[in-house]
Amino acid sequence: MASTTRAWQVFQNDTSKNIKTACPPNLVLNEIPVSTPGQNEVLVRMHAVGINFRDAMVVSGAYPLPTTPGLVCCCDGAGEVISVGPNSIWAVGDHIILNQSPDWKGGDNEGWRWNNILGAGVVQGSLTQYKVLSDDSLVRKPKNLSWVEAASLSCAGGTAMNTLDSIPAIKEGTTVLTQGTGGFAAAMGATVIATSSSDAKLQEAKKLGASHLINYKTHPDWHTEVNRLTNGRGVDLVADMGGASTIEQSIACIRQGGTAALVGFLGEQKDSNIVYKVVEKAITLRGILAMSQQNIVDMVELIEKKDLHPPIGEVFEFEDAPSAFAKFVKQDLVGKIVIKVD
Repeated sequence: MASTTRAWQVFQNDTSKNIKTACPPNLVLNEIPVSTPGQNEVLVRMHAVGINFRDAMVVSGAYPLPTTPGLVCCCDGAGEVISVGPNSIWAVGDHIILNQSPDWKGGDNEGWRWNNILGAGVVQGSLTQYKVLSDDSLVRKPKNLSWVEAASLSCAGGTAMNTLDSIPAIKEGTTVLTQGTGGFAAAMGATVIATSSSDAKLQEAKKLGASHLINYKTHPDWHTEVNRLTNGRGVDLVADMGGASTIEQSIACIRQGGTAALVGFLGEQKDSNIVYKVVEKAITLRGILAMSQQNIVDMVELIEKKDLHPPIGEVFEFEDAPSAFAKFVKQDLVGKIVIKVD
């Protein structure tokens, strides 16, 4: 069993908190000890690690939780169990993906713990060769995916499944507006309207099942186009990632009694008074914070059932992690950026 591991650690060499420039100088490759798995723990050999926006926030220093110096970054990944501790539910040879929030098993968000999320605060992350993890930090890897594909899933895919849980059932006839690809909603039978500023990303959404595509740069009043496409009814569910910069338009194209899932706040933030419209249309607003273990389990089942494959934008070698982050923050790729560990 390995006694040491090479890991990418975070040190605030650049204190600007600028997510576009601070990531590469804040990443340092070191060799650190590997502990022995304890009760209900396993040792995993990591094969690949995906990068998410949250990881870039942590590395740059922009994340709301203070980052302990020397934190191993990243929360996604796929690997193989190579050793198990007492009473573990896993076996040597099991192929797994990671669950960043092991305290939240399912249901509403009460089980979430800010002080126990992988790759943030004081909890060591996944960008390392070997990693000891609790049983609840693992979910079975989809059998139809490669290591690289599987490593890209848990954070974005689990969040998507949590978002789709915002309404009672996604089925044929359900309409979903997404500021992303919408692949899972389409696989469940929904009619997906995808919005993006990138025609390339919209074409990827089409490959993944989106029925309608809207470039919001060429259609700045995109909410009127959504209402036209739904014959004035509006959509059942909006997955809003822009926050205050997009929520008014999102509400304008939700049907009476529909739902807005607030997934992020990537756009420019501004004052927004939406209370009247929310009440007038009896809209449900739901904040989306990460994902539960059950969301990831459901995601794996859907991926296997429909033989879904996540788009991969670029793959980097382990030694090139700073370059991978530099590429990620440009946000000019279609598909996920993944780092091969082995």
